[in-house]
Amino acid sequence: MVLLLRHAERPAIPPGETGQSLSLTERGARAAEALGEALGERIRRVNTSPVPRCVETAAAIRRGASILVDIVPDRWLGDPGPYVHDPSLAFQNWLELGPEGVIEALVHGRKGLAGMHDPDAAARRLLGHLERFLDEAAGLHIAVTHDIVLVATIARLWAEPLERPWWPGFLDAAALFREGDSLVLAYRDRAEVVGRGER
Repeated sequence: MVLLLRHAERPAIPPGETGQSLSLTERGARAAEALGEALGERIRRVNTSPVPRCVETAAAIRRGASILVDIVPDRWLGDPGPYVHDPSLAFQNWLELGPEGVIEALVHGRKGLAGMHDPDAAARRLLGHLERFLDEAAGLHIAVTHDIVLVATIARLWAEPLERPWWPGFLDAAALFREGDSLVLAYRDRAEVVGRGER
């Protein structure tokens, strides 16, 4: 199983900034450690967005689990992630629409945002990237990312815009797993087939 996981709690992002350098709060670090302790030795892999709060989340999970797996920086998960192809152009979307406006655009599948890929195609490419983890080793694979990547990917793979009550909180996660020859993406109390697995 792959858990596509939003990072732990961070301070609020100041207006007009991306928050790239923000660290976790102490409460966020403790929550990530507790999650790692609960998941324990089932964890086989930890990939993370290279953004500091995600790397810190990954390290806290590993510390809590008391495991010796590598933490692998993974630009599919952030900086820039699957939806951005030109960060300087894409940043204009954040300035014009705000973070919530960018999320709204992606969950609704809006095309043509400056510096950004088609959301449906980007979600499919990320799905292919994560599916490869399922072939590497039995167990649990953690992929630490950002709220925008998590909710946009769920929405576009389910082909359904997700309203704000569905947007992820800190440490919320979607689970990707195989069921027979199907790939299933589960989030909260819902699971949908999102593809056919290549075994």
